[in-house]
Amino acid sequence: MERPRVLQEFGAFIDYAGASIRPNRRFYDEEAGGTVTGVSDPCVNGVSAPCIDGALDGAIEVDYVPACSMLVRAEVFGRVGLLDESFFLYWDDMDFAVRVKRAGYKVYAVSNSRVRHNLGTSNKKNLLPTYYFWRNRIRFFLKYGGSDSLDALASDIYTAVFTCRHIGKPNTLGVLKRAVSDGFADVGGPFDAGVAPPDAGVAPLDAGVAPLKTAWGESIDFTPDMPNPILADMSDSCRRIEVGQAILDARAQDTKPANAPSPSPQIVYADAYGNVVHADRAIILKAQYYAEKAAFVSALKETGRVR
Repeated sequence: MERPRVLQEFGAFIDYAGASIRPNRRFYDEEAGGTVTGVSDPCVNGVSAPCIDGALDGAIEVDYVPACSMLVRAEVFGRVGLLDESFFLYWDDMDFAVRVKRAGYKVYAVSNSRVRHNLGTSNKKNLLPTYYFWRNRIRFFLKYGGSDSLDALASDIYTAVFTCRHIGKPNTLGVLKRAVSDGFADVGGPFDAGVAPPDAGVAPLDAGVAPLKTAWGESIDFTPDMPNPILADMSDSCRRIEVGQAILDARAQDTKPANAPSPSPQIVYADAYGNVVHADRAIILKAQYYAEKAAFVSALKETGRVR
């Protein structure tokens, strides 16, 4: 473990309006008594975990805790059933916790219950996690959320599809399209490459979806062995800036003026999702993103309503 005293999360909350999860005390460093430098930890509804000299202490009520470290009374399973196996991977513990709370029970994160997890994506070899995350996120919020959840899902799906399509991530785009199609059709269980996509497609997505692959370097668009070509071609005349989203955070002042002297550096944006794009191209894509968004989101939301 590189940082055994840094918490991935201490329970989490479900943000229905944003169709997302907000981990409590995300990346909290118990040795430093605060969040890891450069990583935000938004407080949800003013709720925070108790601490003693920086270390987390006690318990706090949350919306769910990860199933890998969950203690449940037998009577609960008798009332609400087991975890829904149709989720297969990801979002099954959130679904279970919602059913538990709706049955009148409470869910607590307890500080002395800990699981060591080497968080990171360096060992990621295929895009199956991407498929299950998006498919099951859609299924979860169509099941439990309302119109605001559908709004947020449609917006996030559009952002992901647009980014993959224009930054050059064809494998991720193919998997994402299949995940969205299956999610809106409420397809569950383990992915089977031999099963065709649902007949009822998702209107704004291109026809056809790429099959999921498993070989190293084939299903991940950029890997340590096959780096992002923009980063590989970066010269001393380029300056890399870390941003939240490589397209949406583009700023006009970062583009290179036509009359700029040749030695002036060209700015390259890079984000945590592995997206890299030159600022000049990013500002053009940003305008295109907003010009095309309304039609895509409207069609996608209609698909969700008729499900």
